[in-house]
Amino acid sequence: MLPKVNVSAGTSGPPTPAAVEGNYLFIGEAASGSGALKAIGPSSDLASLFTSGPLVDELTAFIATAGSGWTGSAWGYDNATAWADILVALESALEALSVPPEIIVLCEPIDAGAKLTELQTKAGTWLNIHKRTAILTRFRAIDNTPVTGDADWSEYTTAFDAVTTGVAAGRVAIIPTLFTKDLGAIAGAVARKKTYESPICPELGALSGLGDLPSDATGAPLDLAVLETLSASKASVVMWHEGLSGYYPAQVFPLAGAGDPERIERLQLSDYLARRVRLRGVMRLGKGVVDSPAGKAAYIQYISQPVRQAAGFEPPWIQPVSDGDFTVTFPTSTKAEIAFKYRDLKTGEEISVKLIAET
Repeated sequence: MLPKVNVSAGTSGPPTPAAVEGNYLFIGEAASGSGALKAIGPSSDLASLFTSGPLVDELTAFIATAGSGWTGSAWGYDNATAWADILVALESALEALSVPPEIIVLCEPIDAGAKLTELQTKAGTWLNIHKRTAILTRFRAIDNTPVTGDADWSEYTTAFDAVTTGVAAGRVAIIPTLFTKDLGAIAGAVARKKTYESPICPELGALSGLGDLPSDATGAPLDLAVLETLSASKASVVMWHEGLSGYYPAQVFPLAGAGDPERIERLQLSDYLARRVRLRGVMRLGKGVVDSPAGKAAYIQYISQPVRQAAGFEPPWIQPVSDGDFTVTFPTSTKAEIAFKYRDLKTGEEISVKLIAET
């Protein structure tokens, strides 16, 4: 469902601690420079790195929207690279990175739900080695080719729905290519916000580098009704607001299954907390723990500090937490299974996180 935004109300607080890592990895087709990891930043000369191609297109919109305050890398692959080889390229890029990315932006259009499931499986394996990450990818643009293309917006939305129906991929979000560079622009909107903020906040500014408003084969322009239909199929889309010029991101929806965070900021915040809890958990295990009520209480008091700090930021990121929000078991002296919960600052909704700390 598209968000209803009060454009006259302030929705962004004063400066807060630096956003979670803010490290982005882009993977996509490029005319040159493929097969190697390239560092990118706000002033990168993309033409000299990759010449042209979808990777350059999406990066251009990303940089224009994101501004500064992020770090990034990109890995290009040749035209007509097979899906299996794209996944290999993704693994190669991750292995080449010294710091795992917070967000992976895959510029290859996804045409089957099975590919989304594969990406979710990959993300699940990275979770197990603490590389907590989300993947943003895209669906194709509307095809206005006579006879063989999409007859109209209805046929396009049906094609999108066929890809996402039945898919539970809580670490993957898919963005329809409605303008030309929707993926890059929406990724930029995620990069420019604070960890706990929603990317829909109009005060963060309009998206840049999107392209022109599209029409279908009948000449009907894209409208909010089409966006509502796509959003109902778990699409993360661009939209506009009455009284404001420009285009803005609607909510960025991971393809959440039961118990998964249903908005990108929830996923980012949960990962922000989990990374820090896990590190403290590993550090304390290295000093030895006692599997007793008193030992568990001391361990929880130590590992819970990052979550308590998030509740104490100004403005706070979450509601206050208590010892009862944490549980821990020690299967062995070198392994802790940790579960904690926190509550959304505004709604009070409870979000649960599970992780393993092991030495």
